[in-house]
Amino acid sequence: MRQHLTCVQAATALSGAAVTGAELGSGTLVFAPGVVKAGDYAFSVGTAGSCTLVLRTVWPALMLVDAPSRLTARRSIVLPDGLADVDAAAMAIPGMSSWAALARRY
Repeated sequence: MRQHLTCVQAATALSGAAVTGAELGSGTLVFAPGVVKAGDYAFSVGTAGSCTLVLRTVWPALMLVDAPSRLTARRSIVLPDGLADVDAAAMAIPGMSSWAALARRY
């Protein structure tokens, strides 16, 4: 499914992974991650579920990098109120600091 492919692409961008089979309809995926690097990353996703899936894929890895990062997941539908707070709490790592904000454009 497209949202899973977006997760692979996001993880590849963060880590410089060597990947084969990252295409829609692929029956096999080989993912060899490199070193995760801090940065300013943005990914386009289509649904609220896809948005949280991508965030949950890459957020924990970025929290383990010894530098600040910014992660933006753009989507085409409105997310529920409080989603950023729920995800931030759910993905908290003891001793680490993270912050989430939900920005809306009307």
